[in-house]
Amino acid sequence: MHIPPALERFAHWKDRLVFPIVDRLPRSLHPNHLTVLRGLLIAPMILLLWSHHYAWGFTIFVVAAFTDFLDGALARRRHHITNVGKILDPGTDRFLIYGVLFTFGWEALPHSILWTMFILDLIHAILGLIVYLLQGKTHLPFPGPNIWGKTKNTLQLLGILFLFAALTRPLLVFASLTLFAFAIICSILAMEHDILQRRTT
Repeated sequence: MHIPPALERFAHWKDRLVFPIVDRLPRSLHPNHLTVLRGLLIAPMILLLWSHHYAWGFTIFVVAAFTDFLDGALARRRHHITNVGKILDPGTDRFLIYGVLFTFGWEALPHSILWTMFILDLIHAILGLIVYLLQGKTHLPFPGPNIWGKTKNTLQLLGILFLFAALTRPLLVFASLTLFAFAIICSILAMEHDILQRRTT
């Protein structure tokens, strides 16, 4: 599948932006440490959002989302890409994103949007696992997320930021919906790209 050059440039630009921060992190810090930290932040974030402490919930979300940008860049920069990280990182992202959407976003967004994103992510995970197992090529490294999946994740995180901003600027909810709509498209493309790529390996 053809990848638009704009997406490749965006991924390259994002790494260039984050690498100076990554270079200042201790050498003992592993990407999976940041992923685990993100996972530990999810429960208190959900509790705060559920109890309508939106400012604190938003603060924790921003910190957690920032670790998502850091751990991937750290793994690429220091060549610490592992099979555990390939599973743990996107799994933690799903819990973070849907933890916000099914608590804070439940009242503001059409449920059809929420369930469409969730079901597509679930189908993608299941199909990816089935295709990989049916190939019988257990000597291959576990496949990581493709650029469409990374773009979808970024769009969802931005959509959540606009959703929080809509607390004071209600019209921004439409910007959030637009980002989630594009995220759905990217989710479908990520699924197609992932399956086609695995069939050719």
